[in-house]
Amino acid sequence: MLIEERKKIILEQLEREEIVKTSDLIVVLNSSESSVRRDLALLEEEGLLRRIHGGAKKITPLNYESNMEEKSSKNVQKKKDIANFALSFLKENDVVFIDAGSTTHFLVKKIAETLPKIQVVTNSIHHAVILAEVGIPVTILGGQVKLTTDAVVGATASQQISQYQLNVSFLGINGIDEKFGYTTPDPEEASIKQQIIQQSQKTYVLADETKFENVAFVRVAKLEAAEILTDRISNEMKEKIEKETKVYTLLN
Repeated sequence: MLIEERKKIILEQLEREEIVKTSDLIVVLNSSESSVRRDLALLEEEGLLRRIHGGAKKITPLNYESNMEEKSSKNVQKKKDIANFALSFLKENDVVFIDAGSTTHFLVKKIAETLPKIQVVTNSIHHAVILAEVGIPVTILGGQVKLTTDAVVGATASQQISQYQLNVSFLGINGIDEKFGYTTPDPEEASIKQQIIQQSQKTYVLADETKFENVAFVRVAKLEAAEILTDRISNEMKEKIEKETKVYTLLN
């Protein structure tokens, strides 16, 4: 297979998965490890990907935000697994904030199936509808709806949050980085997340492995502000992150 053909396949894999592993590419490309590593190095030099331990990841512009349709179609099983995992961190009679987002969407669906005795606050219209239909007490924040992410943002939502005390919150995030902490592309969403962290006794960030070593436009908080629930993370990255906060992992 020609180099350009291999590079094209690698980029197509990245577009679908956001992270590719060297071991998987060896099989897909029917190439040696040294050839795959050279291909990844060339693509990194061209600014088309970023190499990480054991593979490579897609480069995302700092201010880029996928819409909900895109998010909901990627890494679906990983997000479902994280949502199921997150359910075990709920306690009876908790007042819970659930952020707008694709991974939190699966958490909401799981709550609707299992009907735990909790009260929910959310900034997602779709989350609120799912929970209300099965009788879970739910409060939705007021304000402007951001159509791309289904998140309610703005001054009204901020003012409302300041009136609440929360036992636990589950947040979505775009980037997790040892230096820059938790980041997101949108300043208004960042502001809402910051306030939720302040009003919560405990905050968990739900993030699949593609979110690590990503940095978006706006910093939400330092790593120590929340604990992380993820499907998997490299031992090297986990060691770095756990200098600042706890990481709960399904797989390693």
